Amino acid sequence: MEYERGQIYDGFVTLERGMDSGRTAASLPANQVSFAVNTTFRGGYPKTRPGFKKCPLKFPDSDGDLDETLVAAFSDGLFQGAEYYDGGLSPSSILTSIGGSIYKIAVESGFTVQDISPSTLNSSTLPQAWFCQGEEFMLINDGQSKTIVYDGGTTTRLSKDDDLPVGTAMAYVNGRIWVTLPNRLAFMAGDIAYGSSGTPEKEYRDAILKQTENDYLNEGGYFGMPSNCGGIVALKATNNLDTSLGQGPLLILTPNLVASVQAPFDRTVWKDLNYPIQTVALLSYGAVSEGSVVNVNGDLFYRAEDGIRSFAMARRDFGQWGNTPISAEMNRVLEYDTRFLLEYSSATVFDNRLLVTASPYIVQGHGIAHRGLSVLDFDILSRMAGAQQPAWDGLWTGLNILKLVKGRFAGKERCFAFALNGAKQIELWEVTLSDPHDSGDVGDTPIEWYPETRAFDFQSPFDLKNLEFGELWLDELRGTVGIKAFYRPDEYAKWIAWHGAGWDETATDTFAAPNSTAPPEPPRTQSRSKMRLPNPDSTVDEVEERPFKQFFRMQVMLRFTGHCRLKQVRLVARPEQEQARGEYRT
Repeated sequence: MEYERGQIYDGFVTLERGMDSGRTAASLPANQVSFAVNTTFRGGYPKTRPGFKKCPLKFPDSDGDLDETLVAAFSDGLFQGAEYYDGGLSPSSILTSIGGSIYKIAVESGFTVQDISPSTLNSSTLPQAWFCQGEEFMLINDGQSKTIVYDGGTTTRLSKDDDLPVGTAMAYVNGRIWVTLPNRLAFMAGDIAYGSSGTPEKEYRDAILKQTENDYLNEGGYFGMPSNCGGIVALKATNNLDTSLGQGPLLILTPNLVASVQAPFDRTVWKDLNYPIQTVALLSYGAVSEGSVVNVNGDLFYRAEDGIRSFAMARRDFGQWGNTPISAEMNRVLEYDTRFLLEYSSATVFDNRLLVTASPYIVQGHGIAHRGLSVLDFDILSRMAGAQQPAWDGLWTGLNILKLVKGRFAGKERCFAFALNGAKQIELWEVTLSDPHDSGDVGDTPIEWYPETRAFDFQSPFDLKNLEFGELWLDELRGTVGIKAFYRPDEYAKWIAWHGAGWDETATDTFAAPNSTAPPEPPRTQSRSKMRLPNPDSTVDEVEERPFKQFFRMQVMLRFTGHCRLKQVRLVARPEQEQARGEYRT
């Protein structure tokens, strides 16, 4: 396309399709980028991801002073797991297992940490603990010790013969606790809630902690999985409309298959059913971790060995020749994950985004940390007209994440991440909705973020071109934003600095005059229009024997340190005369 004086241009205006690293940069559409870090494309324009905010944990002793022993045990122990505890009419909290001890974090009371361990602790060396809440009871298993139960006030350990057995992954489905046995090849169902095995003091809700109904062998209770399933990693129910509890069948997820259990409430009728209670729901492409299995409306998303999968889509594609994950766009990150560490991955849906941990690594004595999050944004679907598929925001970094936990506190949904700091100490951070910076011990820290564009060919992929200059449009500038530009011709292995060390743009927020008759307005940030990147230098590519700024296709990477939004980019080039004849390369 002609610009002026024989110049041609290419670029983008909106990027609502997010990023896709599973395809070549040259094959991407105009509204998509090749890769992105700490970026969100919500609204169509790339900008800084929401900030992470460190939670000010408090460790008081009985006198209200700082308990140094509690600080050390919590911060320096082996992280084994965590889960949200729904307090019902009482304040909710977060429970975590660290070094065999159980801690309660009272979020609504200034993040106060309390050791609520029973008199005998779990193992301090086992790498994982499993959590499940049924009614007001939070059950905690480690696959070795008797189940720990927290009821909102006291913590006890099951010890009677008719109590639920030692187990691993659990689920509370259709009024029963389902428990995976330590061999991970069998699972069982406990008693029904409000059954006769409960106590009047708990209005018989504590019947779910018993397994007395299993005395009747012909009425079922224990189920097995084939030895080649890879072992049970998660039990989960799908969401289902028009049912009494909003739950569908119980799914038993293993790495190699997924089974389904459809059991009536009344166990006495199980023996009389003329259909199988347990069936195979999916062959292959199962889950590899409990923490990564999350409900997304009526579907389940989970981390599989080959990426992130949708249970509904895997079933739909079962009759097709190809059955692929939904995360090919994230291949540049996920295909390098250490396979045997995927069991410790976690995920949640927060602010209409799927957040899944990525790039796990071992921190000896402290647990399995993850270098970032793979982020899928569903917000593009939240429209009454013209709904489209969700888009990948890419990789979010900044924390060494141990576990994601989401819950509702004081009526507000909030998302937290247990993470390791530079000294390998356990901390709690909050994933905010819109903070422009990360906030930690040293105050606000600007977020470094960048998109890598598709390969621009200026609508003439076979013609040699000479890059002359580029133009950027920015808005939502806050504070000082550092900007660096790089380019890469024809899949060259390295990024080449376009504008030296880059430059800074400084902006201040301005506020509208108060108006008592209108709702308060957010701060008005600044914008920058048509900022020009100069003609690159003439450094020569010794292999191609021509300047780097001469190309057939060109990628651009724009690195920002600070909060802003990139509205559009235009690259301007000029056709380069090629030799009519050339020598053959040998």
